[in-house]
Amino acid sequence: MDRENEYGARRGGAPYGRRGVRPASQPMQPARLAAVTNPAACNDNTGILHLAELVPIVRQRLGVAVEFPDELILSSLKSIADETTDRDRWRVAFESRLGLWLSTQGRELGRALMTLVSLLPPPRS
Repeated sequence: MDRENEYGARRGGAPYGRRGVRPASQPMQPARLAAVTNPAACNDNTGILHLAELVPIVRQRLGVAVEFPDELILSSLKSIADETTDRDRWRVAFESRLGLWLSTQGRELGRALMTLVSLLPPPRS
């Protein structure tokens, strides 16, 4: 029997009501919280994201064309992730092949680099 709730939505639709919002009374699990705050922070199997798994995320988030090879994205990610301070990560991201490509595309480079650096796991001290 199809019944509508008080908002006009059919029952059985969104998991948490009309907008799919989790009620505050239901705390979020730590693994899910990490995935929401930084989707690249973990995967479902191990909780650790390998840099190779970031390639399609970087391509999608930054709008990198398919002509730009995955190997260059991965090498840029590796060189950025090797740095231990945020300042060095920004410098390497700016000088990387991916950073140079992004600068030639006429996009907001500061925002693109901020997105790129924020997708990486935190630096090791």
